Amino acid sequence: MATESQPKNLFDYTEEQLLQEKILTYYEILNLPPHASSDDVKKAYRRTSLKYHPDKTGRGQEDYVFLAVKEAYDTLRDDAKRPAYDSTDIPFDDSIPPKDADGDFYETFGLVFKRNLRFDAMLRPEKKKGKKQNNKASHTSAPELGNDDTPIEDVHRFYDYWTRFESWRDFSSQAATELQVETEDVESRFEKRYLQKEIDKLAKQLKRKEIARIQQLVERAREADPRLKRERIERALAKERAALEKKEREAEEKTLLTSPKILPYGKTLTI
Repeated sequence: MATESQPKNLFDYTEEQLLQEKILTYYEILNLPPHASSDDVKKAYRRTSLKYHPDKTGRGQEDYVFLAVKEAYDTLRDDAKRPAYDSTDIPFDDSIPPKDADGDFYETFGLVFKRNLRFDAMLRPEKKKGKKQNNKASHTSAPELGNDDTPIEDVHRFYDYWTRFESWRDFSSQAATELQVETEDVESRFEKRYLQKEIDKLAKQLKRKEIARIQQLVERAREADPRLKRERIERALAKERAALEKKEREAEEKTLLTSPKILPYGKTLTI
């Protein structure tokens, strides 16, 4: 299993940094890449425990370092908690380039599209619970924006991919935070059910905004893409040439129909 960086030494951090400030993500604590599979999470936890488990360190069962490791594992192994954590607890730049964005188109938009692959459902190691895992899923399986020399067929393939883009981003955690709701602290099951419905309702609204954001990104890139601009110009010119050729053919046919016809015995007939 490949990792993104060298493991962090958790002993270098204070309890406040690990448990309150959370200056390390759960992936950094377990030394995992963002698209790690469930099996990868389990292996990383076992490997990390060899170094930080109280039986190994002698620091006691309440050692904050191991508590941070346990908290990371409990979240990333949970099919419901992990998407919510990935979606809202890890910082993400939602911005998209403006219509009149300065700089190189391919660099500016390429970085934004690549950044948003983080939420591509097609690249998840496990798309749905119970389905066969695909541990080889990675960002490289998605088409790239390319450059000015990319064949137009590949350009259209890129935009087709993003037009059908399916985001797995989960806004339940953000919705609960905005509503200031902690369902676990509610004892009444009726109240808990009501609060959960409110959370789900707001989460769906946030998800619709996310879908609209991606659509706006695609539309804005289409408008600014130099390759598509050239194609639109070429199509317009081709349409003009076709119209001109049609007009010329019609003129030739009219000339033939109105020109004098030579009949037998030297007689002529004008139609």
